[in-house]
Amino acid sequence: MSINRTLVVGDTIEKSALRFPRKIAIISGNSRLTYKDLDRQSNRFVNAMLGLGVKFGDKIAVLSRNCPEFVVIHYGLAKIGAVMVPLNFRYTGRELTFVTNDSETNTLIFQQEYIGLVESCRQELTNIQNYVCIGEDYGGRWVNDYYQMIDNHPDTSPNIMVKEEDEFNLLYTAGTTGFPKGAIITHKASIATNLSVIIDFYFEEDDIILISGPLFHSGQLNLSLHPMITMGGTAVLLSKFDPDEVLYTIEKERVTKVGLVPTMLYNLLQSPELTRFDLSSLKKLNYGASPIPRNVLEMALEYFKNIKITQSYGSTEDGLLTVLKPYEQLRKFGCTGRPLLFVDVRVVDQEGCEVLPGETGEIVTRGPHVMKGYFKRPRETEEAFRDGWFHTGDMAMIDDEGFITIMDRKLDLIISGGENIYPKEVEDVLYTHPAVSEAAVFGIPDEKWVEAVCAAIVLKPGMRVSEAEIIDYCTKSLASYKKPKVITFVNSLRKNEVGKVMKRQLKDPYWKEVGRKI
Repeated sequence: MSINRTLVVGDTIEKSALRFPRKIAIISGNSRLTYKDLDRQSNRFVNAMLGLGVKFGDKIAVLSRNCPEFVVIHYGLAKIGAVMVPLNFRYTGRELTFVTNDSETNTLIFQQEYIGLVESCRQELTNIQNYVCIGEDYGGRWVNDYYQMIDNHPDTSPNIMVKEEDEFNLLYTAGTTGFPKGAIITHKASIATNLSVIIDFYFEEDDIILISGPLFHSGQLNLSLHPMITMGGTAVLLSKFDPDEVLYTIEKERVTKVGLVPTMLYNLLQSPELTRFDLSSLKKLNYGASPIPRNVLEMALEYFKNIKITQSYGSTEDGLLTVLKPYEQLRKFGCTGRPLLFVDVRVVDQEGCEVLPGETGEIVTRGPHVMKGYFKRPRETEEAFRDGWFHTGDMAMIDDEGFITIMDRKLDLIISGGENIYPKEVEDVLYTHPAVSEAAVFGIPDEKWVEAVCAAIVLKPGMRVSEAEIIDYCTKSLASYKKPKVITFVNSLRKNEVGKVMKRQLKDPYWKEVGRKI
């Protein structure tokens, strides 16, 4: 056991290894790691890092799909107070260079499949002193071999003091509105989120959770990996989401719990293989990260009749904030739920006063679960934290029972002729049209009204409908100023790794000509 006197993330793996040494912690394909294996490998890894000159507080970037090595690295770095910077494996060279340089990373660890990408950026990665590849031995090349390194170092726990206020992760935002910012997550913030999630999302030590979303995302860390390892359960890792592979794995590994974004859930329910597999082990399912169409939720509730279905809401900066419980799914459809047990959440107006039920305001939160701030961005940090509360940028309504309904991102608000229009309200109407599969609403320049409502629509296979018909349909449910003025039909809507539509890319072509900041 380390010399820590406060509960930090590195301790959670050590405690679980003491409680359940022979229990399987990680399953990935044919690979299985017990808690004792995981603890020892994490010690070997960090001792190898110390041998490379890595020290407390250093930033270590990791470019990897879901795999046992990611988990070993994640918990190992926590034991020595180094800060992990998980990288999106979909990054282009430009994005990889920006995040790596911005974070001041001095060590880059990557899976073998990304060596070409990393090598193409090497000359621009100004701070990197060490490169480590999870793959074959590269001999005398510029890359250190991960497996050789851990084989050559002891499995004793490093004797380094780490405190709960110390930095644990530097998590970069999805960047849907511009270049991503690094959110500084402390050990205390991670543990605080962990405890709330374990209680409100029904985690138990005999759970087997399937993780098919990317672990570089805070949602998978906070809602899947951390609480499962803390409880001493088993985490089954898939390197990517594939509906049929998810179904096969649930049956094979007797998975009890799964977390999906709505797009994943829809694809799962639409799989022709759905009824072929025995899913009777599944007891709990959580969805979140983006709005869910009502028909998808109803399909899920019908097919998974006897399991607990929950919805989560949160962000990179604040972990998880709300939960919509199983018995509230239809009665409170459209809501993100109520605050987690140990989380303070309010909905406030521009003066910071709580809004009345039915009024719209911004979601703010405070507590140990919130990030320390944005890395090297004091102005953005100051803007985000006001009067002791973190301002999420999400606009919402709260009802008289305390349930919160997200209206939209503050930056996505459309102001047309002085009237506020929330894209989600328009999208909710569009989703009820029988021909519409997906919809994204955003503001475009308008000479008379400053902004007008535009909708990008993906039609269901074999369906045809005109722009005029869609606009007329909206007129029946929306005030005239809220209905779309322009409809554009597209084959697909580009989404980020958690299923959120990249609206910035839809808006950019319209706003570049008028010079508005976007």
